[in-house]
Amino acid sequence: MLTIILALLVSLVVAYLATQNATPVSLSLGPTVFTNIPLFFVVLASILVGVLVASVVTVINLIKSNLTIFGQKKELKKSYNTVGELKG
Repeated sequence: MLTIILALLVSLVVAYLATQNATPVSLSLGPTVFTNIPLFFVVLASILVGVLVASVVTVINLIKSNLTIFGQKKELKKSYNTVGELKG
């Protein structure tokens, strides 16, 4: 229920911002020029690209951390085996 309420609030904010930022702008991406794009779409696209880049960086860091933890667990297991052999 909380998710639905939050989604509704976010949708209302997005709708309000869309109506307030409908000014057409030109967007140049290298040699390509897009004209008459609403400012809201430019802002929304920038936010989405930022979220995508942050997600990719987070996933890479997660994978790196998991590999480090796996390596440490492997070394710890090897150390326990060595201790067991020395006790025996």
